[in-house]
Amino acid sequence: MATETNIQDIGWGFIDKAIAALEYGPNLTDRKAIFVKSISKHIANTPEWMVDIKKKATKQNVTIEEMIRLDAVYIYETEYSKPEIVALIDKAKERIRNTKGWMDQIKIKAKQNNVTENEMIELDAKYIYDTEIKSK
Repeated sequence: MATETNIQDIGWGFIDKAIAALEYGPNLTDRKAIFVKSISKHIANTPEWMVDIKKKATKQNVTIEEMIRLDAVYIYETEYSKPEIVALIDKAKERIRNTKGWMDQIKIKAKQNNVTENEMIELDAKYIYDTEIKSK
């Protein structure tokens, strides 16, 4: 199974998946975990949204962090997990992987953001969906 032609895929993403499982826990898929983390950061950095989060956290008797996570999971499940959206994001990921210059940028951005290359590809693909595809 491991020959010169597929040596660049040695391990078939095992290390990235193992790191994601340790970081995000076994209950979330890689994509879901990456997107929930990204959406959570966006929520936390949006003051208007945080006002709403604080109100909902108080009403539901949960911590602010848990409410952010709950909102992020809800957004993921209602917007990014639909099969047609997953297919579009997968096409964007393929586009990224097949463009050498883009992959060079992915490697740089992954190091700058302290994430794996696969996570950076997911985030860039999500960005492509959000800015190019979703807006059409």
